[in-house]
Amino acid sequence: MIRFDDVHSIKLLMRACQVQFVPTLHHAIADYDRDDHIKGGVLYTDYYGGSCQMHVAGFQKGWASKSLLWLAFDYPFNQLGVRKVFGFVPEWNWRARNFDNKLGFKLEYTCADVFDRTDGVNGMHLMSMTRDECRWLRMKMPFIEFAPQLRTSEVTSTMALAALPTYGGIH
Repeated sequence: MIRFDDVHSIKLLMRACQVQFVPTLHHAIADYDRDDHIKGGVLYTDYYGGSCQMHVAGFQKGWASKSLLWLAFDYPFNQLGVRKVFGFVPEWNWRARNFDNKLGFKLEYTCADVFDRTDGVNGMHLMSMTRDECRWLRMKMPFIEFAPQLRTSEVTSTMALAALPTYGGIH
């Protein structure tokens, strides 16, 4: 079941993606299973009009359902009207990079020496996808089951969500 801007999913996605979330500026879409466990989701940050950042995390095998994928790309490209979405992927996180490649993201740039890891793998990949490259927009809208309101705790601008330093301390 799909939830938008749900406090529980935002906190889990923030921690997994190591990004900060600012209520009223950033948004989240998450998919939950029948037992009310989060399967995975997407955080959207840094909307600039022509682009935004997209951060994804999966918590269960097979988490990227058709409904979540369709919504994940419909929101930035059709609802926000951006021309490009970006994602930052640590060079050492090959699983995230491979997942982004499968989604259709392309490597734009790799910045060296972002981290201070002892193994020397310290770069950050800047991945991107344009609206024209997004194959998910061409797929037929799947059935989307939205979570009932009583199962969603919507974030408000007065809530204090823990701010995490971006990619801080992950080795």
